[in-house]
Amino acid sequence: GEDSQDRRAAQTVLWKILVLMLHDMAPIMSFTAEEAFGYLPESLRPDVKTIFAYRPELSADAPVTDAEREEFRLLEAVRGEVSKAIEPMRKAGDIGHSLDTFVTLYVDEDLNKALNNVSSSGVSLKQMFIVSKVALAPLADAPASAVECEEMQSLKIQVATAPGEKCQRCWTYSEELGSDSAHPEICPRCTEVVLAMDEG
Repeated sequence: GEDSQDRRAAQTVLWKILVLMLHDMAPIMSFTAEEAFGYLPESLRPDVKTIFAYRPELSADAPVTDAEREEFRLLEAVRGEVSKAIEPMRKAGDIGHSLDTFVTLYVDEDLNKALNNVSSSGVSLKQMFIVSKVALAPLADAPASAVECEEMQSLKIQVATAPGEKCQRCWTYSEELGSDSAHPEICPRCTEVVLAMDEG
């Protein structure tokens, strides 16, 4: 939704990344950085006339705790392994994009607890891994066909094609496509957003 917190948060992060990138590239790609800076809307531009005068301030408004940092490193590591497991299917032409997949993570007790903690804090594993569906299962139940992860002994991965049909708005596969007859080609999440936009 246009005013949803998720969208506004993503826009804020993209803006901060852009300004920091322009600052960092200015000494090397002077003209490009200055030109891009000139295209920033007045309301979003730092209060300086040129990118060369900009001095970023690192804000401590929302400090990241050690536990959160460790959680993110874990997610990065698992995401890397998921991407590696998906790649052979993509190369073989079985899928076109990682969103075409359903990933089952066979995990030991500690990793299961960590991933469930991450999920309960509001992080969507399927969005983090850019897949349509994620399931967690005990490591002992992993089939012989599951991919063994060299970097993480506590994880095996099974990749399959995603069940359901492709949402025409977000491209994820959903088994609940068309749950709203007014929007038969989009998933429930997208339907909720579109209905909110229609009301606005």
